[in-house]
Amino acid sequence: MLRLAKFDSLFGVTVNADYASGSKTLVVMDRRTGEVLRKREAKHSFRHNAIVVADNTVFCIDGMTEPKFDFLKRRGLDISTERTVYALDARTGDLLWKSDEDVFGTWLGYSIEYGILLQAGSASGDRAKDEVSRGMVAYRGSDGNVLWKTDDSYRGPPILYHDRVVTQTGGGSGSAAAEAKVFNLLTGEYVMRQHPMTGETIPWTWVRFKGCNTAVASENLLTFRSASGAFVDLTGTQGTASLGGFKSGCTSNLIVANGVLNAPDYTRTCVCSYQNQASLALVHMPEVAYWTFDYYRVPSEVKAVEQVGINLGAPGNRTAENGTLWLEFPSVGGPSPDIPVRAKYESPQWLRHHSSRVEGKHNWITASGVTGIREVAIRLFIQPGKNASKVESFDKNIEKIPAWTEDQIKGAFERPRAYTVRLYFAEIAGCEPGQRLFDVSLQGRRVLESFDIAKEAGAPNRSVIKEFKGIAVKDDLRVTLTPARTAQTEPLLNGIEIIAEE
Repeated sequence: MLRLAKFDSLFGVTVNADYASGSKTLVVMDRRTGEVLRKREAKHSFRHNAIVVADNTVFCIDGMTEPKFDFLKRRGLDISTERTVYALDARTGDLLWKSDEDVFGTWLGYSIEYGILLQAGSASGDRAKDEVSRGMVAYRGSDGNVLWKTDDSYRGPPILYHDRVVTQTGGGSGSAAAEAKVFNLLTGEYVMRQHPMTGETIPWTWVRFKGCNTAVASENLLTFRSASGAFVDLTGTQGTASLGGFKSGCTSNLIVANGVLNAPDYTRTCVCSYQNQASLALVHMPEVAYWTFDYYRVPSEVKAVEQVGINLGAPGNRTAENGTLWLEFPSVGGPSPDIPVRAKYESPQWLRHHSSRVEGKHNWITASGVTGIREVAIRLFIQPGKNASKVESFDKNIEKIPAWTEDQIKGAFERPRAYTVRLYFAEIAGCEPGQRLFDVSLQGRRVLESFDIAKEAGAPNRSVIKEFKGIAVKDDLRVTLTPARTAQTEPLLNGIEIIAEE
């Protein structure tokens, strides 16, 4: 139990209360009878977010932040700036260990799984103004030995997820703060992952946009507000996915428990206008398609693409089971790795259906597409640039999508490189066999002649995949579609998958 100190003077209350961010006394009570068992008085104060009880130990910080000490000094009070981390026996109150070195935190967390105490900060837009936004110290919980420390900056409060320390990010409707960092709880190093397009080892990060709550984690999901309710799959490599249609609470309310994502309405006093205001309970359905945006830092030089998919007409990105990151084209505004895709059309018609309307394992690829497409050129290099301090969101991105010109595009191999190319088709526009006939060429060489999607698939709304190996690419992969003489309508293409060969 915590209580605010009582002071003889009004000035004392002003000095110490500070809107209850900390308390003067720790009180241990019998929860059944209410009997007070013991107390501990703070030299300065016990900050509420820096008190943790775990493994029969009470961990706490007695101290104040630099802004608070400065506040007191400006008012003529000469007080000690000493700060201390304490580990106290939860039953007896005895001191187990303490540390006076590098004590700066406004937040404590404890991993029961690894027996590690983490001192950190909790700076965020809806937290106290004196919250710390830089530095972490990890202690062995049993004896206080320092395992690692870092002076890195981040947003809080951190999330202890197994052997990871996941920090926070957020932003307004137009942009987001820089991507959230993820540290290894055991070493303090960045948690790394493989870039899905280049194969390079990069830091594991995540991004969200407009959101006034704090992300929380479950075994499989990181849940938060990114305009609407949203999540990141912690078990895979997917980006940020939106639940859509409703806003999660200003306080975290997307709570996962026993296989159910609970979303009790917590927006009654919010003035944000969203389509639905209701309490929801959601369960995992693997067959339901969901779409993401995927932010990766811009490289300083061109990077060759090892694996990528271009999903024509899709409402977002998605990562396939084989690790291919399928990028929406054209962009709907979410951040994505920047590879130049140029297309030529003849009376184009963009199509997009729900994936449940299409048969086949890859129905979320073939449920969208475009008719009238004559050529697609894809430069297999991520373009270089500068990383801004903020990540621009959908509205700003959609205004800046470049119409690529050849002199802007960079990247070429010294000698042609072999790729496997898979073309994805489904007759989702209602044509009968014999109506839509076209040739397909890769790099100027015809690979399909008088191709009939409806005939090949045996039915409308059924996926067909054509694979071609050993396609030599020096800079652009070019896919050309030419209507046959007897065709009654324009060619249709749904997706292109490109994978580098050994």
